Order: sequence, then C-alpha cells, then structure tokens
Amino acid sequence: MVKLNTMKDKSKLVRKVITNSKGHKQTVWVRQDGLLTTGMYPKDSLNESDAQKQADGSVDKTKQPQDLNAKLDGFKRGDKISITYGSGIRADHPPKNLEVVSRNVVGKNKVDKITFKNTDNPKGVRFYAYNRGNGRWGFAMGDMAISNIKEV
Repeated sequence: MVKLNTMKDKSKLVRKVITNSKGHKQTVWVRQDGLLTTGMYPKDSLNESDAQKQADGSVDKTKQPQDLNAKLDGFKRGDKISITYGSGIRADHPPKNLEVVSRNVVGKNKVDKITFKNTDNPKGVRFYAYNRGNGRWGFAMGDMAISNIKEV
C-alpha cells in the first residue's frame, strides 16, 4: 500500500467506503483502474480482490439477510417472528419473540413502520421496524437503534 501525501496524487483516485469480512466500514482510496491504493487496513485483514469487489459495488452491503427483508414486506397485524439482535449495550441479545401490533405510514417521507410487542413481556418496551427504501429495514428497541438482526 502506498501513502499519498499531496492533493495532486489524490486527484487520480476515487474515495470509496468498503466493508471488510468482519463488517467494519473503512474509507479507502481506489485507483481509477480499480486497484486498492491506500487505506488503514492491515494487509492480512483485507486482500485486494475483496477491496476491488466492494469498490465495484458487486458486494451487497446490507447487514440483514434478504429473506428477512422480503418477509417484513408482507407482515400484517398478528404475525409473529423470533429475532436476535445487537445494540450499543450488548453485542448478542437472547432471542425475542415478537408479534406485530400495528403497521402504518409515518412522517413527511411516508416511511412504512411496523410496531412489534414482545410476547414474553407484553407491557415492556416496543420494537419497531422502519422501511428505509430499496428493500432495507432499520430496527429500533424503543428509541434505541438495534443492529445485526437475525431471524431464529
């Protein structure tokens, strides 16, 4: 990898955000022919073929499996799902059994929102799923975002 010091050198490059095999995002500079030029990765954590694939956009960057996204599109009141997730407090939470309470469109941008309740603790905090466009859904537990959603 080559360290670039001048703006003249950087003008021949394209800035890309790529994700390594562990799911960490990194900004790297890619030459116009597609080869990785510089970045902050150790050489063993990201090889050039992975960087080239991701710089081309051929790798899907969504964290959720496509089947879960497709399944959420068809959810109605009363449907049930069991998920595991991560949050800012803990990496892997135990599985939660959720049931759809309501589905509505909110806000000026007409965002589709699904409200879930925990069937094990119905009076506890609600879970939400928001359609972010392009078939991707964002999740929240109360007012806290959750990530790494997996269906059990």
